Amino acid sequence: MKKFLVVTLFSIVAISCDGGDEEVLIENGASCEMGDECNSGDCRLELKSPISPPYNLTGGMCTAECEFVEGGVQGTCEDGEVCLRYALGETVCFAACGEGNDCVRADEGYFCEFIGSVDVGACIPL
Repeated sequence: MKKFLVVTLFSIVAISCDGGDEEVLIENGASCEMGDECNSGDCRLELKSPISPPYNLTGGMCTAECEFVEGGVQGTCEDGEVCLRYALGETVCFAACGEGNDCVRADEGYFCEFIGSVDVGACIPL
């Protein structure tokens, strides 16, 4: 009976994993509710800092931790992203932006903020 039960359980698992539609994960900068939606596996609702109150990320945001490089923009983020450090706290990848408000999430209150003397901005919430 035990062997039959084990074989049956593995068969059910094998059937449920076979042939389904592939799940499309969303890129950094997109809105999210849970990490398993994000390509990076990291959905943040806020950023934390040891010296400032939490910074709310309206609608959640897919992101990834990055290594902030002083004077650099991209850090260890993917192309089309910038690495920002929040008030000596977490460093995460934001969607990059250029002139005007070309943020994909502008309708959600995100805007293009240029930080420092670099030619690329980051899409951040108001």
